[in-house]
Amino acid sequence: MVAPFITLSVGLVVVAIVYYGLVLPLYRGISRRRMGIAKGAITVAFFHPYCNAGGGGERVLWMAVKTLALLHAKLIKSSQRPLHVLIYSGDIGVDPKEILQRAEDQFGVQLRDISMPVTFVDVRGREWLEAARYPILTMVGQSLGSLLLGLVCLFAFPPDVFVDTTGCAFTYPLTALLGRCRIAAYVHYPTISTDMLNLVREQRPSYNNDRAVAGSALRSHVKLIYYRIFAMLYGLCGFFVSLVMTNSSWTQAHIRSLWRLGRQRIWTVFPPCDTSALQVSPRDYKGELTRSLYAVRLAMASVAGRPRPYAVVSGSSKTGRLTKLAPRYDIAFQDLPLRPREPIILSVGQFRPEKDHPLQIRAFARFVKPAGIDGGRGEKGRIKERVKLVLLGSCRGSEDERRVQSLRSLAADMGVGDRVQFVVGAHFSELKEWLGRASVGLHTMWNEHFGICVVEYMAAGLIAVAHNSGGPKADIIVPWKGRSTGFLAATEEEYAHAFARIFAMDELKELTPMRTSARESIERFSDEIFVREWGNLMSPFLGLPVE
Repeated sequence: MVAPFITLSVGLVVVAIVYYGLVLPLYRGISRRRMGIAKGAITVAFFHPYCNAGGGGERVLWMAVKTLALLHAKLIKSSQRPLHVLIYSGDIGVDPKEILQRAEDQFGVQLRDISMPVTFVDVRGREWLEAARYPILTMVGQSLGSLLLGLVCLFAFPPDVFVDTTGCAFTYPLTALLGRCRIAAYVHYPTISTDMLNLVREQRPSYNNDRAVAGSALRSHVKLIYYRIFAMLYGLCGFFVSLVMTNSSWTQAHIRSLWRLGRQRIWTVFPPCDTSALQVSPRDYKGELTRSLYAVRLAMASVAGRPRPYAVVSGSSKTGRLTKLAPRYDIAFQDLPLRPREPIILSVGQFRPEKDHPLQIRAFARFVKPAGIDGGRGEKGRIKERVKLVLLGSCRGSEDERRVQSLRSLAADMGVGDRVQFVVGAHFSELKEWLGRASVGLHTMWNEHFGICVVEYMAAGLIAVAHNSGGPKADIIVPWKGRSTGFLAATEEEYAHAFARIFAMDELKELTPMRTSARESIERFSDEIFVREWGNLMSPFLGLPVE
C-alpha cells in the first residue's frame, strides 16, 4: 500500500523537475524569440479577450498600458530591464492599429509617444466566456471556459507577469502552477458576492435570478447551495494572486470577504475617468458639434488651447508603434458649460442586461406622462413636455443588438417611443456632444462595482441620478464639503421623483452649485491619480523602485 504511494510521489517529483527545469524554460525561450522580444525584457501580458469592446473595463486596460509605457521609458533611461507588453486578444483579424486607434477615438487615451513594444497575441475561444452559451449553471460554465481560454493564452505565450483585467479568477491556479507567472488582478466586480447570495436567499427576482427560481423555495435552496460551493472555489482562486487591486471600496469589501486565504493586501485603485480634458479634433467642427452652443464654446476655447499631436498607430500588424500625424486641441472638462443645458436625460453604457435599461425607460415614462409625477409649476412644469431620454452605448454582438430592438419596442409600448433616442456605437466626439448638451446623467445598474459613467457625468456638468447601491453609493455620489453632488434612487418611482425634482430646481441657486460641487469632487478619480497609484503598485511588483 505504501510502495505505490511512494512510487507515485517520486514520479510526480520527477515530472515537476523536468517540466519546471527544462520544458517550461525552453518553451518560454522559444516563445520570446517567436514574438521578437528583446533579451532580458520583462514580459507583462494582459488577459483581456474583449480588448476592443469599448466599455469602461477597456479604458482601464489602455490606461494601464499607458502607465507601463511611462515606466518603460524610465527604465530605458536608467539602463534597466525594459518592458514588453502583450495583449491576449480575441479580435482575430483586426489590425492592432485599428484597436489602438479606437482606444483613442472612444476613450481619449492617447498612446502616441509610446516607445514600449506592444504585441497583440491572437487567441481563439473567447466565446467560451459568453453567458449565452450556458443557459444553466452559467457561472460554472463561464469559469470553466475562462480556464480553457487561460490555457490557450499560456500555450500562445507564457509571460513573466500575468495581469487579469476582466475578473476571470479561474485562470489564476493554472497560470501560476503551469506558467510560473506572477499574477496581478484588477477586479472590477466579484464573480459572486454576498449580495447575490442574499438575493437568492430572499427569493428576489433579478437579471441573474430568474423569476421561476425566485418563486420556488426548493429551487432557491438548491441555487443557494450551488452559490456557496462556487463562492468557496472562487475564494481558492484568490490564493494564487500576488497583487490585488479593486476599483471601489464596495468591490474591495467583497473580495476581502471571499479571498480570505490570500495573504496579500488588497488595494483600491479607482478606475481612470477622463476628468481633466476632452480632445477636440479639427474634423469635429465640420460635423454635428457646430450646430450647438456647446460647439461654439469649445471652438472659442480651442483658439486659446494648446495644440497637441494627434496620434495614429503605425508599424507591423503585431506590434504597434505610434507616430504623430495632425494637430489636436485640449479642452478641459471644467471648460464645459454648466449652463444653459437642454432638457435631456442621458444614459451612457453598453447595452448589457445588468445595466437595466428597461428601468430607465419605465421611470422616464412614469415621469413624462400627463398623469405622472409633476415636474413643477409654470415654466418648470412645461419643461417636462420637452424632456427626452437618450440611450448611448455600444453593442458587443448580436445578443446586445437584439436587446436594443427590445428596448425600442418597450419605449413604444410605454408610449414614449418618440421621446427616447438610441445612439449606438458612438465615437468619442459624439459622446462629448451629448455630455455638453444634457442636463441629467442616468445610471440604473444594481450594485455597479464603480460607475465610470457617473463620474464622467459629474465631470461634464450633468446632474447624476444613479442607483442607490455599489460604487455610486459608496464612493461617488457622496457629500462634498457638506454639499450634495447628485441623486440616488432604486425604484421606478424614486427615479421619476428625482427627475421631477431636478427639472423643478432653480438653475442659478440650486442646479449650478450642485454641478460645481460634483465637478470639484471627482478629481480623486482622474487619469493622473490612476497613473500614479497603478504605477506605484506595479513598480515593486516588477522589481522597480517606487518614486
